[in-house]
Order: sequence, then structure tokens, then C-alpha cells
Amino acid sequence: MRTRTADHLAALFQDRHNALDLDEEIRKLGGLRPGMLLGDMDEGIISVNTGIDIIQSIPSVQELVDSLLGVG
Repeated sequence: MRTRTADHLAALFQDRHNALDLDEEIRKLGGLRPGMLLGDMDEGIISVNTGIDIIQSIPSVQELVDSLLGVG
């Protein structure tokens, strides 16, 4: 999810390629608390597994059930 905060952190890492600088900036922004605990996706960040890259579709529950049951 692209947000102003995500773009800022990505640019910082792109410019410096320094994880310690990035960690310090994340700490200044409140760490993972705003995004992960408080749900503020605009000002916070969230941690996701690298498996998120393989998601190719987000079916409805009905579509998923039909697919699993071989219906349709």
C-alpha cells in the first residue's frame, strides 16, 4: 500500500541504502505502533511477509468456496 510515509521511507532507503538510517527514521515516526497497533495506514507502516508478492487475485468468499468445491 503506497502512502506518503511509505514513499518517504522508500526514498530514504533508495538514497542511502542504510538500514540503520531507515530504522532511526521509523523509530522517529513511532515504530510499528501507528500502523500495526493503531491501524493508521496513512501515518504508520505495517510489516508484511514476503509472500505478499505472490498474491495475484483477491476473490470474494463465494468465489473462493466455489473454487475449492469445483463449482462454476
